[in-house]
Amino acid sequence: MYKKTTLVTIVAATLISSPASAETDLEQAIVVTATRTAQTVDEALASVTVIDREQIEQSQAHSLEELLKSTAGVTFSNNGGLGKQTSLFMRGTNSNHTLVMVDGIRISTATTGTSSIQFISLSQVERIEIVRGPQSSLYGSDAIGGIIQIFTRQGIVGNHLQATAGIGSYNTQEYSLSFSGKEDAFHYSAAISRLSSDGFDSREATTGFFGVDEPDDDGYKNDAFSVQFGKEFKNNASLSAYLQQNSGITEFDAFIENSTEFKQATQGVRAKLMPNEYWDMSIHLATSRDENDNLSDSGLSSYFYTKRRIASWQNDHSIGENSLLTLGLDHQAEKIESTTVYDKTERNYSGIFSQYQASFSQGQISLGLREDNHSDFGKQHTGQINLGLDFSSSTKMTINYGTAYKAPTFNDLHWPLLGNADLEAEKSKSFELGLQSQKSWGHWSIRSYRNNIRNLIDWQETSPFFWQPVNVNSALIKGLEIQTTTSIASFTVNGNINFIEPVDQLTNKLLPRRSKRNASISIDKQVGMLLAGISVNGYSKRYDDVYNNTKLGGYGLVDLRAEVALSTNLTFKAKLSNLLDKEYQTANTYNTAGRELFISLSYSN
Repeated sequence: MYKKTTLVTIVAATLISSPASAETDLEQAIVVTATRTAQTVDEALASVTVIDREQIEQSQAHSLEELLKSTAGVTFSNNGGLGKQTSLFMRGTNSNHTLVMVDGIRISTATTGTSSIQFISLSQVERIEIVRGPQSSLYGSDAIGGIIQIFTRQGIVGNHLQATAGIGSYNTQEYSLSFSGKEDAFHYSAAISRLSSDGFDSREATTGFFGVDEPDDDGYKNDAFSVQFGKEFKNNASLSAYLQQNSGITEFDAFIENSTEFKQATQGVRAKLMPNEYWDMSIHLATSRDENDNLSDSGLSSYFYTKRRIASWQNDHSIGENSLLTLGLDHQAEKIESTTVYDKTERNYSGIFSQYQASFSQGQISLGLREDNHSDFGKQHTGQINLGLDFSSSTKMTINYGTAYKAPTFNDLHWPLLGNADLEAEKSKSFELGLQSQKSWGHWSIRSYRNNIRNLIDWQETSPFFWQPVNVNSALIKGLEIQTTTSIASFTVNGNINFIEPVDQLTNKLLPRRSKRNASISIDKQVGMLLAGISVNGYSKRYDDVYNNTKLGGYGLVDLRAEVALSTNLTFKAKLSNLLDKEYQTANTYNTAGRELFISLSYSN
């Protein structure tokens, strides 16, 4: 059967603020997101980062933003702390241009098209795969900037118990408990957790039509659980089921609504079959819910619910020793419920995709094509070609080209009176050139990319005092990513530098809330039972508005972390974030946390 054993993505798996002992073995880590087929990280032609469970725990992060802030190509803006609205910008694209999935299910709201990544509980996560660059030829809408796929906890050989309790600044508290195991052909896992914080005043005092926003602490609480189990059968067949949910409340500063009760839930079943030695088949059936109840002092003010059903059928056919042909079908149905009366509340789309992967003496090639048929606006076609060339046994070059699109949201198309049913999908063409090398002393990579996005949707005044969404904007994003990891005198050093120019071609201004330059470095060292590290992240200035009138200053953050094994099963951890107590903003008028200390005690067997 086809064995994908030729190419590399060099340092992505280690370029986060994670200690050396948690460093992922680049040749052994298995990823599935970049091609929808299992391959090792070093075989992926796309730019891929893998973060495993050990790295998540040793990072001591409480949120996806905190975990990924040192990852190449990824930046954030945050509206006031833990659990508050958080926007992710992958390689300078818009916040709704990155497809976020949990166990293969997209979690974006159908109304706005964004994903509430601030509500994802890391205690439920087994690993995260980040793929930079367009992926619509495999996944359809939304993957203009890339994909983040989150996999929930899974059982491993044996029976395991893990418990954690911690407390820190702003009365932040976290408790978690998990069981997992695998015996013979059966595996299981179950995890529960609570993360809560009193928070701080998320927004500067402002005055508006309804009065003055008074200073107060804006708290957050998130209760999460996940269950997953499965069984393997003869002839490489398997069946598994999973359920995951985050729910709670987050407070914020606004003149009418001041808190949101939320729930994110996914559940599904997967079946894998192997009809013959050359053919692997998988079937995935799942549902998801995204619910937001927006509250004011007098009670419920508004709500927006997204319900999604998905079905996927994928077939992987080995062709000789060096080629793999993938053919598949996706179907997705969306339904919204809301206090807002939309003129349409349901839609669906189906996609058919194909991918051909082959290795040859001097490299590897991958070709992909997809056709999506949307009930709202018809057919969309996307494609991708990835080429890898071996310069030597340790040095590779990759050339990637792909097209992608973003479907208009329910708000764009069907908002009462203002929606525009004539909108076209946002579309992009992206080119990337990469060079990477794996040496005995470490790894390095350089990637240059260019992404041209057209038909960007923006709300415009189409007639006096009448605003509606129209396809008016286009953006050109050019960037350079430099990444490296190495060991120096028993210290492990990971770093990346990112240069990016995300320009709105209509105004020739920088896209809002995106820095042109950012860099990260982390240094870690193991000394006996003590593991200690420091991370430094720096960002240049950014602008909060499309005309670049409101400047947000650049800033640098220093974080310290340490953990010590008190016994075979017990570990004490401490993290000091924003060591220098830097004051900064990533969104105008919204505050960020000052110096924070968090300590925890973990038990595992």
